[in-house]
Amino acid sequence: MFSELFFMFYLLSIEMYPPVFVSKAEPMTLYVGKPAVFQCTLTGSSPMDVVWHKDNIAVSSEGIYVIKCERNKYSLHIKSLELTDAGVFLCKASNSVGTATFTTELKVINKPNFVKTIEPVSAPPTFVKKMDPKFTWKQGIAARLQCTIKGSPELHIHWFWNETELSDGEKHKTSFKNGVATLEIMNVLVSDSGSYTCEVSNNAGSEKPPSIRKELQTLEAVKGTAAQLECEVTGTAPFEISWLKNRKVITGDQKYKIISQDSLSRLEIQSFESADVGDYQCVISNDVGKVTTKALAKLKGLSYPEPARIVEPAESISVTAGDSATLECTISGSPELKVKWFKDGKEMISGRKYKMTLKDNIATMKILTAERGDTSEYKIEVSNKVGKAECTCSVTVLG
Repeated sequence: MFSELFFMFYLLSIEMYPPVFVSKAEPMTLYVGKPAVFQCTLTGSSPMDVVWHKDNIAVSSEGIYVIKCERNKYSLHIKSLELTDAGVFLCKASNSVGTATFTTELKVINKPNFVKTIEPVSAPPTFVKKMDPKFTWKQGIAARLQCTIKGSPELHIHWFWNETELSDGEKHKTSFKNGVATLEIMNVLVSDSGSYTCEVSNNAGSEKPPSIRKELQTLEAVKGTAAQLECEVTGTAPFEISWLKNRKVITGDQKYKIISQDSLSRLEIQSFESADVGDYQCVISNDVGKVTTKALAKLKGLSYPEPARIVEPAESISVTAGDSATLECTISGSPELKVKWFKDGKEMISGRKYKMTLKDNIATMKILTAERGDTSEYKIEVSNKVGKAECTCSVTVLG
């Protein structure tokens, strides 16, 4: 019996393809401090070796550089740019059958920013009265607005009045010298009153102060229901946004939720109650300016009067002799609310020594010049036709 043994051989031929860049990173101009990402897409046979170079020197994934590879996408990340990161970047891809390269350029410039905010300079100076953040001039004089700016050249300066761009002429004259931008208003009139804005830009962008696109609207909410206040802003991000109720900062908690995204900011009140009635503000700021929008929130459809109540009692304070001292208390209730302040059981009266006010449901008592004899316990009493409430606090005068 014979056995036969057969051997079969197969020769597989695999075609190799050299690397080819399908997409390449474009040249970029970015601000100092910003991140940078160079990304490219490759085709070709594996294994593929990809190396990044800056100014003909290979870089590795360490320090400020991070090199990533996801399938056929290769990228170089720079975490935070410095002026020294500017240069020519090269990406070299190679395998056993070929090599491909591409180059791109990164420019890094300083972001323009205001060194000194707008301030009035009169001609002559004695005719200018500054009311921060407002300026007041007398009619008929020449007035100047100035701000100091730094940034990579070439800087472009634009002045606006009530969002209308101003140009040189008999009425307005503009200049930019040694980093100082100046707007001169000739023969100031009442009609020149308004909002003035200086905008600076270069090839990488511009810096614009915040401006309210959508104001807060008066809110009327049914007791026990959810309610919200919302505003919209324009300008150069990032913005710093804060919400206030009766001039006190609101922090997000179970009662309030603050949502700020892109140009919108919203305050959500989970269940609107009598204590939520009051004056609300949203304050938005960036590196070059600040703006505020306000609205009143009140209960809707009350068919019965609300008794006077203390929402936020006055807090005890300590002051130095010779300084002023202020006590504040937030109240609520149906009108007409009456407020009385007492010291050592005796009712106080506004005059040269004390000043009492009630505005936007905030009752205030100010001691104009505190003396050691003002150290005492103080009481505030608030009342209307259907109720009365009171709270006490103390003032301690030191020195």
